[in-house]
Amino acid sequence: MKTPMERETLRIIDELHRSIERIGVEATIKQLKKTDKATPTAIRELVFLLVCEELNISKTEIYSKGGSCAYTRKQSLILISHFLYKYASLSQPEIGNVIGMSKASVNRFLKEVREFNPLIPTERKMLDLIGNIESEIKAFKTKS
Repeated sequence: MKTPMERETLRIIDELHRSIERIGVEATIKQLKKTDKATPTAIRELVFLLVCEELNISKTEIYSKGGSCAYTRKQSLILISHFLYKYASLSQPEIGNVIGMSKASVNRFLKEVREFNPLIPTERKMLDLIGNIESEIKAFKTKS
């Protein structure tokens, strides 16, 4: 059974996906940037959109456990946790509700990001992704 927050998040992601299919990624991002204020909800929507785009994963795959995309799913959950904590000012339990994980899992994800080593290729890739997505979020926040 999904919590109300999970249902709302899935609804937001569905709408973003439909928007991308109708008008494309750039136009969808442009529409998101037109908000009057960079609210936590707008940041949350943008985080999901950017992470899904960067990792080429769908919201269904993010919320489904197991399957063929387990590694990409974990990467996306790590990134989403990091950005929601840093830019949407959500607490760890709130992030857990959004992504369907426990507070302990969110805590582990945040710790992983803090301990990334740029000398390890897979972690360097994640740091590069973080840099790319952070620049988009910062641009969004300054325009709001």
